[in-house]
Amino acid sequence: MKKKGNLIEWGMKHKAFPLALAFTLFIIGLIGLFNMSRNEFPNFTTRTGLVIGSFPGASSEEVETQLTSKLEEYLFTFNEVDKTKTYSYSKNGMSYVYLEVSDRIGKDETQQFWNKLKNNLFVFQQQSLPKGVRGIAVNSDFGNTAAMILSVQSKTRPYKDLQFHVEDIIDNLRQIEDMAKITYSGGLTEQIAISVDQNKLAQYGISPGMLMQSLQTRGTILPGGTLENKNFDRPIQLDAFLNNVTDVAQHIIRSDENGNVIRLSDIANIKREYEDPDSYIQTGGTKAMIITLEMAKGNNIVQFGEEIKEHLAQLKQDLPEDIEVKTIADQPIVVDHSIGHFMKEFGYALLGVILVCMLLLPFRIASLAAATIPITISATLALMYLFGMELNTVTLAALIVVLGIVVDDPIVVIDNYVEKLDEGESRFEAAYHSAVELFPSVFTATLAISATFFPLMFFMSGTAKDFLSTFPFTISIALFLSLAISILLVPFLNTVFIKKGLHSEKDEDEAKKKKSVLDRLQDFFNKSVEKAMKHYKITVFMGVLSVVLGMFLFSNVSQELFPIVERDQFAVEVNLSKGSNLQETAAIVEEFEEILSKDERILDYTSFIGESSPRFHMVYAPNLPAKNYAQILVTTASNDATEEVLREYDDKYSEMFPNAYLRMKQLNMVGKPAPIEVRLYGNDISELKKYGDQIIDVARQTPQTIWSRSNFGELYSSVSIDIKEEQAAQAGLTKEDIGNTIAMNMEGLQATQIYEDDYAINIKIKAENHATQTISDLRQLSVIAPNTGNIIPLKQVADVTPAWEQEQIVRRNGMRCLTIRVDIEKGAVANVVQGKMTPKIEELNIPSHIRINYGGEHEMSEENLLPMGISLLISVLLIILILIWHFKSFKHAALSFITMPLSILGAALGLLLMQYPFGFTSFLGILALCGIVVRNGIILIDFADELRLHHGKNVLQAAILSAQRRMRPIFLTSSAAAVGVTPMIISRSSLWGPLGTVIAFGLLVSMVLTLFVLPVLYWLFFRNEEEAKDENNDDELKTINS
Repeated sequence: MKKKGNLIEWGMKHKAFPLALAFTLFIIGLIGLFNMSRNEFPNFTTRTGLVIGSFPGASSEEVETQLTSKLEEYLFTFNEVDKTKTYSYSKNGMSYVYLEVSDRIGKDETQQFWNKLKNNLFVFQQQSLPKGVRGIAVNSDFGNTAAMILSVQSKTRPYKDLQFHVEDIIDNLRQIEDMAKITYSGGLTEQIAISVDQNKLAQYGISPGMLMQSLQTRGTILPGGTLENKNFDRPIQLDAFLNNVTDVAQHIIRSDENGNVIRLSDIANIKREYEDPDSYIQTGGTKAMIITLEMAKGNNIVQFGEEIKEHLAQLKQDLPEDIEVKTIADQPIVVDHSIGHFMKEFGYALLGVILVCMLLLPFRIASLAAATIPITISATLALMYLFGMELNTVTLAALIVVLGIVVDDPIVVIDNYVEKLDEGESRFEAAYHSAVELFPSVFTATLAISATFFPLMFFMSGTAKDFLSTFPFTISIALFLSLAISILLVPFLNTVFIKKGLHSEKDEDEAKKKKSVLDRLQDFFNKSVEKAMKHYKITVFMGVLSVVLGMFLFSNVSQELFPIVERDQFAVEVNLSKGSNLQETAAIVEEFEEILSKDERILDYTSFIGESSPRFHMVYAPNLPAKNYAQILVTTASNDATEEVLREYDDKYSEMFPNAYLRMKQLNMVGKPAPIEVRLYGNDISELKKYGDQIIDVARQTPQTIWSRSNFGELYSSVSIDIKEEQAAQAGLTKEDIGNTIAMNMEGLQATQIYEDDYAINIKIKAENHATQTISDLRQLSVIAPNTGNIIPLKQVADVTPAWEQEQIVRRNGMRCLTIRVDIEKGAVANVVQGKMTPKIEELNIPSHIRINYGGEHEMSEENLLPMGISLLISVLLIILILIWHFKSFKHAALSFITMPLSILGAALGLLLMQYPFGFTSFLGILALCGIVVRNGIILIDFADELRLHHGKNVLQAAILSAQRRMRPIFLTSSAAAVGVTPMIISRSSLWGPLGTVIAFGLLVSMVLTLFVLPVLYWLFFRNEEEAKDENNDDELKTINS
């Protein structure tokens, strides 16, 4: 205590240093406010990478058995891989493995793992995979989020011209210092199409393989060696023969002994055209290309966005009039809007807290207490800025939560100082003694609130851990700064601005002044607490009842870990049946675009046909490309417009097309393909699909579900070609000869490339009549034997039969896993809807060898509920340890701890009244409540002990007086904290509303219960000690008298 007293005394005597330090931090805080790194949410660590394998010609089952399963076995040999979260898709000719890195692996180790995997996969492919596997690629940047996505569009210009302008824009934007990565996509590839006459091929005995090999040889730059002289060497550069369409047409395929040559133009029509695309992009119905920009971490994204806009403004002046640049995803604007909205809420909260102080306290006391708030908050921002922390909605939410708490320290110290003045102490002594007496209580209370949050850093994982990464630090910095200001600065300010106690002021103006609201409340409370002590059994019963009722109400609150993200954007996912081509998908997209163009609430839309948009939100994962899939990214007029449009469109347009389903997808923080997922593990695909269909029926009969489907997709029609090896060998044909002929008659054979500067143009060999083919046509296809020139029908050397194939096969943790995905209505809670489905699924009598578990939001909740429970338990244990350390008594610690459950009723009541589910931000509110309620208890119990030990009061008197004397600061703190979070509640934010609701309702109810129940419990806990002490005194008196 002496050291603490000396520090306080030093601060009062050497006032220049605390004042200068506070002023310095205040200025740095203002600088930091405008220059800190900014984001909407903290950086989420996406631990998923994508491993892609290409196996052309293989069916989905062949891909699964020969590529995917072997790849998974190899990947599972790495300790860094989280096997339970790793899953794969095996499709026709392609394998996609979503590889999850374990949470226990640090960021640096994660990067080292990806580098190691990329290096080792090439050797693995050569040694362990079939020769038909063309390659394996690793995309470890799968989780990177775009800061901005630009659309470059033109109604008149060809893609080649558009691409040149896109590249110029990229070259300019690359000069921005904070730019991390910049890429473009969406262009169509030009090709030189060689449409061969098959009769002429047969006439000259040229096979597709020979033609392809000839072009590859002539179209490649070959090494020429070096011309060596005595003094210097000259490299020999042998250019490619093919540089343009004319060169290709004049290319000599063959010459005979007489010097007669066969040129490509003799057997084929050659023209330059665009390839048939697998996907393309259009903005507002106009063809477009997109530029994706990523910002280097640790920078201010709002300033980054402003820099991009400055560059674009200059670029637009030089662009042709028929090229338009639009921003289709603008994270800087989103962040600026979110931060600006939160800053408004913070401003309202600050005004509300100051207003509470002004209304309930005398002007000079209120002014001094209120003046410390901006100093504390600005100093907090200063330290955050110096520590490299970023300003985001989470850190701002922490500041709003802590706003009502930081005003408590100065209020308690000032209130105690005024009492000391009324008791006759001098200003210096009153200021000094008030700070010294309260320091232990305030320090312990600050420690207790901080301790409630830090266990989350050690026990949470995934999105939840990333989300709250800065929350405990922000709260702790603000609280300890508030403590420092209260003991180093406030005592000196007290002596300057408050020179008289309250009673002396009242004596002077007693005739003029009426009692304040707080005075009247104080009088009412003084009488009420005395009655509560008289009827202590009823008071204790009411306290116990409140806890039981609170737990009962909590059991009726629905659970939703993270809600949807409020944004002026949403996505429309267009899903057609397997086998639908790109033209059919595009037709549906264009028809729906007409609807969007007529809706005044829709500002803009960009369609990704055959693919997804890049990742523009941290937990949004793009879908795999497919010709039967499209995504429309829609920008609306406001967040409210998004809600309104989604509700309307779900009902009107989801099933407007008989061959497609339109999924209206709002952004969320769950990062799962669907809110409800039922997973079936087994080996037999037909059996899995049988029970999967039954679960789909259950889902469709459950209220609030809107779309149910299997991730295995459908069976679709394919063609099986079984080569007769003996007949093919007799005809002089190899598997490659047959394969090249079929490919040439279907999609075409890729021969080589030519370059116009750095612009690549493919050369592709196609048959003249390749467009429409039937199975009969395929059987009659002519295959040319390269050695003899003979023409053999395909049916002679191969069996061509129609077949049915599984669209895709999904594996999870190395096992086949069919997942039923269920979307729900907007506003519905996934866990509630799933709760209705689960009993019906259990009644299906699914065999025991098929294992069932649940994914979606249920999985995310299960993953986090246990860590949340452990974190809460550790927080409680830490608080108990802090209380024991402070009081040096188990009984005192237990008494203070009992106040925590008194907050349950208010929290549950608030969530039910405001119709919020219990989620992660609600849990943060519960933790904050625990700390604040314990803080109130510590202040009350400490004062009761002081009255007993130093002022000669008995337990009953100490209990009543401590409640009466500490009602004012406890009421002020609780009111200020409740008012501080009120803007969160008024905003009706689905993310932050529950946090504000839990704190506001929990504090107001627990404040009343604490002020009445805790004094009674204090008396019940310690009355026996007093009776024992009185008996000992009586015995001593008897001994003395005898």
